[in-house]
Amino acid sequence: MKKKLLALVAVASITTLSGCQMLSGSGASTPSDFANMECDQIKQVFDSYNTSKGLMDTGVSLLSAVGVTGASAASTAAQSSYETAAQFARPVIKMKQCNFTI
Repeated sequence: MKKKLLALVAVASITTLSGCQMLSGSGASTPSDFANMECDQIKQVFDSYNTSKGLMDTGVSLLSAVGVTGASAASTAAQSSYETAAQFARPVIKMKQCNFTI
């Protein structure tokens, strides 16, 4: 029982921290931020978003498997943050002729 509880707390912590990272000020999310970045920096922002999103999805799945509800709200917020940032970044990526898409 203690092992299950410890695992649940660990997964919840990972999920929460991943969500906070995605929504924190560490990533660019405004047009001026992306305009001042090089292509590789923009790509790194979205690579980080995708890594965090993957960790969060895994954590949400594990939490759901053990009966914890409500964890998907963080995943939804992270996806919304990604989409907002992507809307701002796409024109900049095109203008700078970066060799990747998001």
